[in-house]
Amino acid sequence: MPLTMVNTHKIAYNCYGQGTPVLLLHGLGSCGKDWQAQIEALAPYYFVIVPDLRGHGDSDKPSGPYSIRGMAEDIRQLLRQLNLQHCHVIGLSMGGMIALQLAVDHPKLFYSITLINSGPGINALNWSTKLLIWQRIAIIKLFGMHLHSRLLMKKLFPLPSQSKLRASGIKRWQQNNKEAYLAAFQALVHWSVEHQLARIHCPVLVLAAEHDYTPIAYKQSYIRHFKCGSLVIITNSRHASPLDQPEQVNQHLLHFLSQQQIALTG
Repeated sequence: MPLTMVNTHKIAYNCYGQGTPVLLLHGLGSCGKDWQAQIEALAPYYFVIVPDLRGHGDSDKPSGPYSIRGMAEDIRQLLRQLNLQHCHVIGLSMGGMIALQLAVDHPKLFYSITLINSGPGINALNWSTKLLIWQRIAIIKLFGMHLHSRLLMKKLFPLPSQSKLRASGIKRWQQNNKEAYLAAFQALVHWSVEHQLARIHCPVLVLAAEHDYTPIAYKQSYIRHFKCGSLVIITNSRHASPLDQPEQVNQHLLHFLSQQQIALTG
Protein backbone atom coordinates (compact mmCIF):
# COMPACT_ATOMS: atom_id res chain seq x y z
CA MET A 1 0.00 0.00 0.00
CA PRO A 2 1.61 3.32 -1.04
CA LEU A 3 2.42 5.89 1.64
CA THR A 4 2.70 9.63 1.15
CA MET A 5 3.78 12.37 3.55
CA VAL A 6 1.09 14.93 4.40
CA ASN A 7 1.62 17.53 7.08
CA THR A 8 3.95 15.68 9.48
CA HIS A 9 2.78 12.11 9.01
CA LYS A 10 2.24 9.44 6.37
CA ILE A 11 -1.10 8.54 4.83
CA ALA A 12 -1.64 5.14 3.20
CA TYR A 13 -3.80 4.89 0.09
CA ASN A 14 -4.62 2.72 -2.89
CA CYS A 15 -5.88 3.62 -6.36
CA TYR A 16 -7.94 1.46 -8.72
CA GLY A 17 -9.31 1.75 -12.25
CA GLN A 18 -9.26 4.79 -14.50
CA GLY A 19 -11.51 7.63 -15.54
CA THR A 20 -13.16 10.38 -13.50
CA PRO A 21 -11.78 10.26 -9.93
CA VAL A 22 -13.95 9.03 -7.06
CA LEU A 23 -12.65 9.40 -3.50
CA LEU A 24 -13.83 6.94 -0.81
CA LEU A 25 -13.56 8.10 2.84
CA HIS A 26 -14.17 5.47 5.50
CA GLY A 27 -15.72 5.90 8.93
CA LEU A 28 -14.33 5.93 12.46
CA GLY A 29 -12.35 2.81 13.31
CA SER A 30 -12.62 1.50 9.77
CA CYS A 31 -10.09 1.59 6.92
CA GLY A 32 -9.92 1.49 3.15
CA LYS A 33 -10.28 -2.31 3.08
CA ASP A 34 -13.90 -2.00 4.21
CA TRP A 35 -14.76 -0.42 0.83
CA GLN A 36 -13.93 -3.61 -1.07
CA ALA A 37 -17.45 -4.19 -2.41
CA GLN A 38 -17.63 -0.58 -3.61
CA ILE A 39 -14.16 -0.70 -5.15
CA GLU A 40 -15.18 -3.74 -7.19
CA ALA A 41 -18.35 -1.97 -8.37
CA LEU A 42 -16.77 1.41 -9.17
CA ALA A 43 -13.28 0.61 -10.48
CA PRO A 44 -14.48 -0.63 -13.91
CA TYR A 45 -15.84 2.89 -14.57
CA TYR A 46 -13.89 5.35 -12.40
CA PHE A 47 -10.47 6.12 -10.96
CA VAL A 48 -11.06 5.19 -7.32
CA ILE A 49 -8.86 6.64 -4.55
CA VAL A 50 -9.08 4.86 -1.19
CA PRO A 51 -7.02 6.32 1.69
CA ASP A 52 -6.68 5.20 5.28
CA LEU A 53 -7.44 8.29 7.35
CA ARG A 54 -5.04 9.63 9.95
CA GLY A 55 -4.86 7.21 12.90
CA HIS A 56 -6.43 4.35 10.94
CA GLY A 57 -5.34 1.29 9.00
CA ASP A 58 -1.82 1.51 7.60
CA SER A 59 -1.57 5.29 8.00
CA ASP A 60 0.49 6.87 10.76
CA LYS A 61 -1.09 7.31 14.16
CA PRO A 62 0.30 10.60 15.47
CA SER A 63 -0.49 11.84 18.94
CA GLY A 64 -3.74 13.78 19.36
CA PRO A 65 -5.64 15.88 19.50
CA TYR A 66 -7.14 15.34 16.05
CA SER A 67 -9.63 17.57 14.27
CA ILE A 68 -11.98 16.98 11.35
CA ARG A 69 -10.46 19.98 9.57
CA GLY A 70 -6.95 18.56 10.10
CA MET A 71 -8.00 15.17 8.73
CA ALA A 72 -9.67 16.94 5.81
CA GLU A 73 -6.45 18.80 5.10
CA ASP A 74 -4.62 15.45 4.97
CA ILE A 75 -6.95 14.36 2.19
CA ARG A 76 -6.69 17.66 0.31
CA GLN A 77 -2.91 17.32 0.27
CA LEU A 78 -3.19 13.71 -0.92
CA LEU A 79 -5.39 14.83 -3.82
CA ARG A 80 -2.90 17.57 -4.70
CA GLN A 81 -0.05 15.06 -4.73
CA LEU A 82 -2.11 12.91 -7.10
CA ASN A 83 -2.63 16.01 -9.31
CA LEU A 84 -6.40 15.83 -8.85
CA GLN A 85 -8.15 19.19 -8.83
CA HIS A 86 -11.70 17.80 -8.78
CA CYS A 87 -13.36 14.51 -7.87
CA HIS A 88 -16.54 12.86 -6.67
CA VAL A 89 -16.45 11.94 -2.99
CA ILE A 90 -18.26 9.22 -1.04
CA GLY A 91 -18.00 9.36 2.75
CA LEU A 92 -19.30 6.97 5.39
CA SER A 93 -20.08 8.42 8.83
CA MET A 94 -16.90 10.30 9.89
CA GLY A 95 -15.71 10.11 6.28
CA GLY A 96 -18.83 12.03 5.30
CA MET A 97 -18.02 14.66 7.89
CA ILE A 98 -14.55 15.06 6.42
CA ALA A 99 -16.11 15.37 2.96
CA LEU A 100 -18.44 18.12 4.21
CA GLN A 101 -15.54 19.99 5.81
CA LEU A 102 -13.62 19.86 2.54
CA ALA A 103 -16.66 20.99 0.59
CA VAL A 104 -17.25 23.95 2.92
CA ASP A 105 -13.60 25.02 2.81
CA HIS A 106 -13.07 24.28 -0.89
CA PRO A 107 -16.47 24.53 -2.64
CA LYS A 108 -15.08 23.77 -6.10
CA LEU A 109 -13.22 20.59 -5.11
CA PHE A 110 -16.04 18.08 -5.61
CA TYR A 111 -18.18 17.24 -8.61
CA SER A 112 -20.60 15.57 -6.20
CA ILE A 113 -20.87 14.35 -2.61
CA THR A 114 -22.42 11.14 -1.32
CA LEU A 115 -22.98 10.93 2.43
CA ILE A 116 -23.65 7.50 3.90
CA ASN A 117 -25.10 7.56 7.42
CA SER A 118 -23.43 10.87 8.13
CA GLY A 119 -24.27 14.48 8.87
CA PRO A 120 -22.99 18.00 9.52
CA GLY A 121 -22.53 17.73 13.31
CA ILE A 122 -23.97 16.34 16.51
CA ASN A 123 -25.71 19.49 17.79
CA ALA A 124 -28.94 18.51 16.05
CA LEU A 125 -28.89 14.93 17.34
CA ASN A 126 -31.30 13.81 20.02
CA TRP A 127 -30.08 13.27 23.55
CA SER A 128 -30.23 9.46 23.34
CA THR A 129 -27.78 9.49 20.43
CA LYS A 130 -25.46 11.94 22.20
CA LEU A 131 -25.57 9.75 25.31
CA LEU A 132 -24.64 6.71 23.23
CA ILE A 133 -21.59 8.57 21.90
CA TRP A 134 -20.35 9.49 25.38
CA GLN A 135 -21.03 5.98 26.68
CA ARG A 136 -18.82 4.55 23.97
CA ILE A 137 -16.01 6.94 24.76
CA ALA A 138 -16.25 5.94 28.44
CA ILE A 139 -16.20 2.22 27.59
CA ILE A 140 -13.09 2.62 25.43
CA LYS A 141 -11.27 4.61 28.11
CA LEU A 142 -12.16 2.15 30.87
CA PHE A 143 -12.09 -1.22 29.12
CA GLY A 144 -10.22 -0.71 25.84
CA MET A 145 -10.92 -1.75 22.27
CA HIS A 146 -11.57 -5.43 23.05
CA LEU A 147 -14.90 -4.91 24.82
CA HIS A 148 -15.85 -1.94 22.65
CA SER A 149 -15.39 -3.95 19.45
CA ARG A 150 -17.66 -6.74 20.67
CA LEU A 151 -20.41 -4.38 21.80
CA LEU A 152 -20.19 -2.35 18.61
CA MET A 153 -20.27 -5.28 16.20
CA LYS A 154 -23.24 -6.78 18.03
CA LYS A 155 -25.15 -3.57 17.23
CA LEU A 156 -23.89 -3.25 13.67
CA PHE A 157 -24.44 -6.89 12.69
CA PRO A 158 -27.02 -8.40 15.08
CA LEU A 159 -28.53 -11.05 12.77
CA PRO A 160 -27.46 -14.71 12.87
CA SER A 161 -26.81 -14.50 9.12
CA GLN A 162 -24.27 -11.73 9.79
CA SER A 163 -21.98 -13.83 11.98
CA LYS A 164 -19.07 -13.59 9.52
CA LEU A 165 -19.39 -9.81 9.27
CA ARG A 166 -19.54 -9.62 13.06
CA ALA A 167 -16.47 -11.80 13.60
CA SER A 168 -14.49 -9.95 10.91
CA GLY A 169 -15.49 -6.60 12.40
CA ILE A 170 -14.41 -7.60 15.89
CA LYS A 171 -11.02 -8.71 14.62
CA ARG A 172 -10.56 -5.53 12.60
CA TRP A 173 -11.68 -3.15 15.38
CA GLN A 174 -9.41 -4.73 17.97
CA GLN A 175 -6.45 -3.78 15.79
CA ASN A 176 -7.24 -0.08 16.20
CA ASN A 177 -4.82 1.98 18.23
CA LYS A 178 -6.80 3.06 21.31
CA GLU A 179 -5.31 6.56 21.59
CA ALA A 180 -5.71 7.30 17.87
CA TYR A 181 -9.27 5.97 17.88
CA LEU A 182 -10.21 8.17 20.84
CA ALA A 183 -8.53 11.18 19.26
CA ALA A 184 -10.60 10.71 16.09
CA PHE A 185 -13.77 10.03 18.08
CA GLN A 186 -13.38 13.20 20.12
CA ALA A 187 -12.65 15.17 16.94
CA LEU A 188 -16.07 14.39 15.49
CA VAL A 189 -17.83 15.06 18.80
CA HIS A 190 -16.63 18.67 18.82
CA TRP A 191 -17.17 19.37 15.11
CA SER A 192 -19.97 20.99 13.13
CA VAL A 193 -20.62 22.72 9.80
CA GLU A 194 -24.39 22.83 10.30
CA HIS A 195 -24.58 26.55 9.55
CA GLN A 196 -22.32 26.46 6.48
CA LEU A 197 -24.10 23.95 4.25
CA ALA A 198 -25.35 26.67 1.89
CA ARG A 199 -21.74 27.05 0.71
CA ILE A 200 -22.00 23.60 -0.93
CA HIS A 201 -23.29 23.94 -4.49
CA CYS A 202 -22.53 20.52 -5.97
CA PRO A 203 -25.15 17.73 -6.01
CA VAL A 204 -25.39 15.80 -2.74
CA LEU A 205 -26.81 12.30 -2.31
CA VAL A 206 -27.62 11.19 1.23
CA LEU A 207 -27.88 7.43 1.74
CA ALA A 208 -29.65 6.78 5.03
CA ALA A 209 -29.87 3.32 6.57
CA GLU A 210 -33.32 2.34 7.75
CA HIS A 211 -31.94 1.46 11.20
CA ASP A 212 -29.02 3.88 11.54
CA TYR A 213 -28.08 5.38 14.90
CA THR A 214 -29.54 8.69 13.79
CA PRO A 215 -33.13 8.75 12.49
CA ILE A 216 -34.08 9.45 8.92
CA ALA A 217 -35.72 12.64 10.15
CA TYR A 218 -32.26 13.95 11.08
CA LYS A 219 -31.06 13.51 7.49
CA GLN A 220 -34.23 15.15 6.20
CA SER A 221 -33.62 18.12 8.51
CA TYR A 222 -30.23 18.99 7.02
CA ILE A 223 -30.61 17.94 3.39
CA ARG A 224 -32.91 20.91 2.70
CA HIS A 225 -29.94 23.23 3.22
CA PHE A 226 -28.14 21.91 0.14
CA LYS A 227 -28.65 23.58 -3.22
CA CYS A 228 -29.17 20.20 -4.85
CA GLY A 229 -29.74 17.35 -2.40
CA SER A 230 -31.57 14.02 -2.51
CA LEU A 231 -32.24 11.31 0.07
CA VAL A 232 -32.42 7.55 -0.47
CA ILE A 233 -33.25 4.96 2.20
CA ILE A 234 -31.16 1.78 2.45
CA THR A 235 -33.60 -0.84 3.71
CA ASN A 236 -32.75 -3.52 6.29
CA SER A 237 -29.49 -1.75 7.05
CA ARG A 238 -27.75 -0.29 10.07
CA HIS A 239 -24.79 2.06 10.31
CA ALA A 240 -22.34 0.03 8.21
CA SER A 241 -24.46 0.03 5.03
CA PRO A 242 -21.57 -0.55 2.57
CA LEU A 243 -20.92 -3.82 4.41
CA ASP A 244 -24.40 -5.05 5.36
CA GLN A 245 -26.20 -3.95 2.16
CA PRO A 246 -23.48 -3.60 -0.50
CA GLU A 247 -25.80 -4.35 -3.42
CA GLN A 248 -28.21 -1.56 -2.53
CA VAL A 249 -25.41 0.89 -1.82
CA ASN A 250 -23.59 0.09 -5.04
CA GLN A 251 -26.75 0.37 -7.12
CA HIS A 252 -27.46 3.87 -5.82
CA LEU A 253 -23.84 4.97 -6.11
CA LEU A 254 -23.55 3.87 -9.73
CA HIS A 255 -26.86 5.49 -10.65
CA PHE A 256 -26.03 8.79 -8.94
CA LEU A 257 -22.50 8.98 -10.32
CA SER A 258 -23.67 8.18 -13.85
CA GLN A 259 -26.17 11.03 -13.61
CA GLN A 260 -23.40 13.41 -12.55
CA GLN A 261 -21.17 12.21 -15.37
CA ILE A 262 -23.90 12.96 -17.89
CA ALA A 263 -24.25 16.45 -16.44
CA LEU A 264 -20.47 17.00 -16.56
CA THR A 265 -20.08 15.89 -20.15
CA GLY A 266 -23.40 17.28 -21.40
